[in-house]
Amino acid sequence: MNKISQVWCHIQSTLFPFLEEELDPLTEKRKKLISILEMVRIEDFVPVRWWRLGCPPEDRVALAKAFVSKMVYNYSTTRELMDRLETTPNPRRICGWERVRSIPSESTFSRSFAELSSRRVTSLYDLMDSAYDADRIKAHSRSLGHVPIIDHNPRGGDKVDMAPATKRRYDERSTAERGFSMLKESFGGRNARVRGHE
Repeated sequence: MNKISQVWCHIQSTLFPFLEEELDPLTEKRKKLISILEMVRIEDFVPVRWWRLGCPPEDRVALAKAFVSKMVYNYSTTRELMDRLETTPNPRRICGWERVRSIPSESTFSRSFAELSSRRVTSLYDLMDSAYDADRIKAHSRSLGHVPIIDHNPRGGDKVDMAPATKRRYDERSTAERGFSMLKESFGGRNARVRGHE
């Protein structure tokens, strides 16, 4: 049994029954949220912040869980998320706030979202279909320190096949596209909004 299967068995056999006793009956959406949070273990990735003076920063783990909740419930705005957390005890407790007054302000949500999004992923490859097979695009990709993996466009000539290792990496593109589609359809990705140029 692989690690994901073990975690899923633990969630179904141990965590859900425990939460059914602690919380109101769990809806399918709540089970989905709990499963995602348990599998992702978001607390392992959000840095713990230390302070000496002044008010402590809001709990970043609870805020990060709330943003996952926003995607699962497909809320289009942070205000909508906050309204639900204020009026519905179960999602609030799942995120980590026992009381309504513990929920931070909307500006704190915005600042923490910017802080969580500011962590960048190091990109090694640029995977594109044959419509992007152009020397200028490849040159730009290389200027960023990336390796362009672009399907060859024969443009009336003979098709040039990729090397096996390159083809294996290129095939991961379809997996990523399925993931993006799932984020759009099931987790509110179509409603993502940003303020300003960034």
